[in-house]
Amino acid sequence: MPQTIPQSSSALAVELEGDALWYQPGDVIIGRVVRRCSTECSRAILTVSLHGRAKSKLSEGDTQYRGRYTLIVGLRNKQQLFNGPIHITEGSGSYESWPFTLTLPTHADSRCLPVSVKENEKFSFVPFNDVPLPASFAGTSSSQNKEGFIEYYIRAEMQLHAQGTATAVKHVRIERYNPGPPVQMRMNLSNTFHTVQGDSLVPGYSRDQLTTSQRFKKMFSSASVPKFALTLQTWFPMTLQMDQSSHVPIKLRVVPKWDKTSEILQNVLQTCRLKTLDIEIQTLVTIRCDGTSNPHDAEWKWCTKLQGSRQLLQSDTPVEIPFGRDSEPLDVGEVLNLQMKTTKDRREGMTFNVQQLYPEFTTYNIRTKHRLKGTVEIKVADKVITAEINRDIKVFPPADPTCGPPVPAIDQNARVASSTWIQPPPPYEEPPSFEGLHAMDQHGSESHRRVEKVESISSAVLPDGTGAPGLQ
Repeated sequence: MPQTIPQSSSALAVELEGDALWYQPGDVIIGRVVRRCSTECSRAILTVSLHGRAKSKLSEGDTQYRGRYTLIVGLRNKQQLFNGPIHITEGSGSYESWPFTLTLPTHADSRCLPVSVKENEKFSFVPFNDVPLPASFAGTSSSQNKEGFIEYYIRAEMQLHAQGTATAVKHVRIERYNPGPPVQMRMNLSNTFHTVQGDSLVPGYSRDQLTTSQRFKKMFSSASVPKFALTLQTWFPMTLQMDQSSHVPIKLRVVPKWDKTSEILQNVLQTCRLKTLDIEIQTLVTIRCDGTSNPHDAEWKWCTKLQGSRQLLQSDTPVEIPFGRDSEPLDVGEVLNLQMKTTKDRREGMTFNVQQLYPEFTTYNIRTKHRLKGTVEIKVADKVITAEINRDIKVFPPADPTCGPPVPAIDQNARVASSTWIQPPPPYEEPPSFEGLHAMDQHGSESHRRVEKVESISSAVLPDGTGAPGLQ
């Protein structure tokens, strides 16, 4: 089930204005079809069409199950650009080009749904009416027996009388914005209880000062070893949004448990330092394929490590963790500049068929969800305690910078008047009316560990749901 192979040659090529890398649903794609090889033909017919599809495949032994959905129907989004004789002389950089504009729909075309879905909606993750056009996607399991992709492309064909047909295929990447302003981040607090034991917890302790008799007593008598009890508080996000300029927050604080601490350590301020912060986002992909009477579902996952995650070295500046309930938690995500991958990384910096970080979405036969997983290690004196993070999170698409309807996603540097490109004039708009307007104001030794409490500390909690609005 391969993706559509791009095609481009001197015989025919599709070029996009400004070499645009991505678009939004509803955008106008401006481009041209170019033929650069010498040609003399009495009649040529040139067409250009827009296509979109979502496909899934599950292999079980010799049996394969597939899910096929047409998102944009090529025949309904087809234009004839030229019909007539063509003559291109050899050399001197001669060529012919034909401009075109294609408008991306905002929703998938439900008129070409498989018969199985029309008869029973259980073959689709979502009701098949009014499904928003999903973003481009590609993913394959490590065992290569499960895969799914969502692709969009422009296909140009030139039929040359008695000379055959030339074809060009240009992929178009689709991104979706989350409606409205940036999502307010939700944070959760996890408390993990730990105890550590050792004479090094006692202020001024030095093993070199002990006599041989005292060392043997320490070796065979654990009752006299001081014990320090503490709660490691970890705040971590439950919602993240692509392309947010801020870091990923992870906040830490150590709170002593004096009632479970040895008397010699009562009210002793302990030095607590960050040793390791290893955080990743797991992407869980679920695909659905057709079956005889029931659909076949399969899932797999891949991990994207947050940039800045690492084990601190001795050469690094120590990161001290606040001690005490009254101390302000430290945002170690800010200290280490913890960042997640952005849509720009996916558009420009990586091959599109590798495992990447995508926002959460659900369409007919493909669904993604996410988990935040990681390990936090804190060094208390010379002892190490560990806390783990393993919670579902929601990864939202970037915020809509216009906070309104989508606009054409075209490189700003390419917005230069050129006779090569033909752009439709802007629609006429009536001047705004100011009648009836009123003045407005602006206005978070591993001998004992247990999770004690998980609570939300966000001042503005988002409503729970299955996904971001408009991201079916």
